[in-house]
Amino acid sequence: MIGADQSWLRGRIVAVLAIIIPGFTGIVYLTLAGAPTRFALINLGAITAATLCASFLKMPNGSSAQRLLALGLLVALALPLVAGPSIDGVSRWLSVGGFTLHMGMVVIPLLSVLAALDRKAAPLILLAALMVSFAQPDMASCLALAFAAFALWLSQRDWTTGAIAALAVFASIGASFSGALPPQPFVEGILSDLLQSNAVAAGGLAVSLLASLLIMLTALPSPKASRYALAGAMAGFVTAAIIGDYPYPLIGYGAASILGLGLALIRQTDGRSLRASTLKP
Repeated sequence: MIGADQSWLRGRIVAVLAIIIPGFTGIVYLTLAGAPTRFALINLGAITAATLCASFLKMPNGSSAQRLLALGLLVALALPLVAGPSIDGVSRWLSVGGFTLHMGMVVIPLLSVLAALDRKAAPLILLAALMVSFAQPDMASCLALAFAAFALWLSQRDWTTGAIAALAVFASIGASFSGALPPQPFVEGILSDLLQSNAVAAGGLAVSLLASLLIMLTALPSPKASRYALAGAMAGFVTAAIIGDYPYPLIGYGAASILGLGLALIRQTDGRSLRASTLKP
């Protein structure tokens, strides 16, 4: 029992580190860069909520419960199309309690993990999320799904996820032509802008993101496919931010990516049925 408790604690510490390393580095950046004080406070609140999720929430056991959760997340991803604000034909956000959240960043990390835990349903989960993301349109979400699907192909060698990864790349290209919006300060273009004025600070932010991705990929107490899918999804969001005017996850202003990572880091090691579903062909 003591060993199990110690293992649980180590796993939660590792998961929380993936949140707080880039999260607090981002808060330092926001503070020193002169962002409004509420930006840092909102991110701090999101880090707190994400840490609580990663520490105490558990993945539901059994494929039926996990598929129901995936369905709920897909509905949440699609809600901006009918209930969210629209800017120049782009509908990626949902207003919740006075905050505007980028729904792709909130739900796609956990959706990717659920796809990794259910090889049979993974193609449907990823394809449905891709269709919604393309309709919004959101290149960042499409690219996150492309990376997640490719990561699943690497870990499971399932040709269907490889095909979806290729399709998602083309969807990302298509979405980039109709979904671009002017960059927002402290949200988009962070590393490229900062690199011109303070290369050391830009390097520090980049290293914090890389450290978080490496933790997701190699150190989480989760099945290989889950780690790969989560790291892939977050890497996709980072790549979109680097190549276009899309939000930087975790280091920029915005609660969505922090909350999304916290949800994706809920415990996956507690149920026999969960471990078994990971091994099913």
